[in-house]
Amino acid sequence: MANLKDAFIVRPLPESDEFIITIGNHLATEEKFKSRKAAEMRINKTDWNLVSALVYALKEADKWAKENPELVKQNEEEK
Repeated sequence: MANLKDAFIVRPLPESDEFIITIGNHLATEEKFKSRKAAEMRINKTDWNLVSALVYALKEADKWAKENPELVKQNEEEK
């Protein structure tokens, strides 16, 4: 997948004229849209590649903190 925005799927709500956004089988937002175009515009408002880079960096920082609890504690004591 070259662009993470492609992971989002706009789906029509059954028995409704509204649309939702999902990622896989999970609801990406509780927001409902009056058109497919409006849902696509909402997806395109965000640079999802930047968001994923942030999530990855946070995950790596969390992993480091779990592997180095003594350094985390020392840093907290120095504050």
